[in-house]
Amino acid sequence: MSASYFPRWTLRRDGVIAPGERLPAGQTLALGLQHVVAMFGLITATGGRIWVQNGAGDLALQLGGFTLGGIGTATFGALPLYQLWRDENGEPRT
Repeated sequence: MSASYFPRWTLRRDGVIAPGERLPAGQTLALGLQHVVAMFGLITATGGRIWVQNGAGDLALQLGGFTLGGIGTATFGALPLYQLWRDENGEPRT
């Protein structure tokens, strides 16, 4: 029996990529790089906005003896909002 722990996807070079199929390595790396740039830009823009709005970026959320500042506050706010905005199937509402 040659069952593997890792799934085996079929290579697909064009058209719509369906479940069980994958992109070539170059396209996968390009999409991954685009994702990293987009997420870094989002975090940087959020931090910059907090910094500008508060003069010194000192917006902080204190939970007992623990303090979240700047990006931590934005993340702490974004996670519950994301959960609230999902529908019953777990997909973001449109």
